[in-house]
Amino acid sequence: MIKKHKLIPLDIITFGYILFKLIYILAGWNRIDQPLRHVISYVSILIFVIVIQRLYRPGHNILIKFLRYAYPLLFLGFFFNASTLVDRVIFPDYLDPIFQQIDYIMFGYQPAIEWGMAYDHVIIQEIFHFAYFSYYIVIPLVAILILINKYEYFSKFIFTMLFVFYICYITYSIFPVIGARYWEELFQLTMTYRGGLFTRIMAFIYSNSQHTGAAFPSSHVAITMIVNIGAYKYSNLLGMILVPLSLALFISTVYCHYHYFVDVIFGIVYAAVLFKPAELLHDYLDNL
Repeated sequence: MIKKHKLIPLDIITFGYILFKLIYILAGWNRIDQPLRHVISYVSILIFVIVIQRLYRPGHNILIKFLRYAYPLLFLGFFFNASTLVDRVIFPDYLDPIFQQIDYIMFGYQPAIEWGMAYDHVIIQEIFHFAYFSYYIVIPLVAILILINKYEYFSKFIFTMLFVFYICYITYSIFPVIGARYWEELFQLTMTYRGGLFTRIMAFIYSNSQHTGAAFPSSHVAITMIVNIGAYKYSNLLGMILVPLSLALFISTVYCHYHYFVDVIFGIVYAAVLFKPAELLHDYLDNL
């Protein structure tokens, strides 16, 4: 049971993440566009977290509990976009040619180009674009199910997922990689309205998104794997049901021209390596 005004594990890693980003921005001040704007945004989020922490009381209804234990979900869009805007502090140029070469060494061709071009049937396009889009549905669905039916696990589940998100976003800030959309023809293709419903939905999302970069590792892959493991711990049946969808999503990141194959590999590695340490860290911080 959370005590009045107690910092929860999620607060601690969120504070740590924001502190890292502030230090990183200060270190690269002259290499970042409008750095003061980023500082103000991060400090504003920090103040919001403190307010939420101070106002929360045990016994609040389930919606307030969701906000208390999952508030960083509100800022993931900002955190993601902000990471792509401060990603050339250490490396001044995008590292995509290196990742393209790695894929070529593995396959002898560029899967991020070839898969979607070679199997360009409208039904196949829809299957994989739906799989990619399902990311935005499965995360809140699993979180809500756990909150309602297995509340004692909810804090750890959200913490683990956000911990991996933060590690991915820190990686994005250090290693500037656009992904397969680095190729101009693929950049335009991902924003072209064609095919069925989900192919068009994803084209709409990318046509109205301002970000570039943030491809290595694939957070879609890493977080999907984390959520799938969490779903399995909540319900073995639900976890098994999500496995085919998760595998389709892994393929879709390359098929839909968003990522290099190596991004998928490291998304899996991040999830596999970080899941258990994140849970252990949650338990340690919760007992402080």
